[in-house]
Amino acid sequence: EKTVSSLKEKELLKSQHNPAMMVNLLKTEIVGLVAIKRELDRQISQSKDNDSIEIDQLRLSTLEAKKLASQRQLEIEELKETIRQQGRIKEQLETMMQKNRESQAAEWQQLTTQVKKLELENLGLQKVMDGKDKQINDAG
Repeated sequence: EKTVSSLKEKELLKSQHNPAMMVNLLKTEIVGLVAIKRELDRQISQSKDNDSIEIDQLRLSTLEAKKLASQRQLEIEELKETIRQQGRIKEQLETMMQKNRESQAAEWQQLTTQVKKLELENLGLQKVMDGKDKQINDAG
């Protein structure tokens, strides 16, 4: 680079006295600068294209992530509803079981009472029978 710029400086110094030579040097400089600008523009454009491709990929990834998050949220809501329904069913079953226990206890109590009544009736019958036996034995 130093040799190129020093050569250009030397040519510029020589051309200061020759306007046509100076114009040619400036044209060469301009062509070089235009070429550099085109290359930079191409690189910038390519970089922008790459950036836009990356941005598009990020947008797609974001969309997919949002879609997945929405699906997961729906699944969570469905699970919550299932849990609520199971809770209601459990409560209903517990209520039914409690009523069944109470009903069985009441039936058991009724049966126990009936058995006691039958035992008392039987005891009364036995006393009556014992009384009859005694009367028969006394009479005979």
